[in-house]
Amino acid sequence: MTETRRYDAWPPERIAAAALLAGRGLSHEEIAAHPRIDSTTHAVQRRLARLGIGEIEQTDTNTVRLPAAALTAFERAGKVRRMTPAAIAREILSVLGRDTALLDNVLDDGETTPCN
Repeated sequence: MTETRRYDAWPPERIAAAALLAGRGLSHEEIAAHPRIDSTTHAVQRRLARLGIGEIEQTDTNTVRLPAAALTAFERAGKVRRMTPAAIAREILSVLGRDTALLDNVLDDGETTPCN
């Protein structure tokens, strides 16, 4: 006899949050790990596929390994803002990329040439 598994339905708020995060460019894995979603990658992928929302391909992304202390800080900041550590890192890097003076201040050790 085949055992049938019962899957919990997602409430509308959870579906909306997953769709919003997908629209922000988060991967299925990042969406699944988000505190408001807390699910498996496969479940997120199937739920969004049913809604006609695919994973957004990001052709300009790179992988960066964060030191443990930075990851912990980003996790803490992310919980308060309901963002994943990866989304926090993207936001910080985006701000630094737009503001070269700020980037110089972050990197300045008194010996380097400014970015401008």
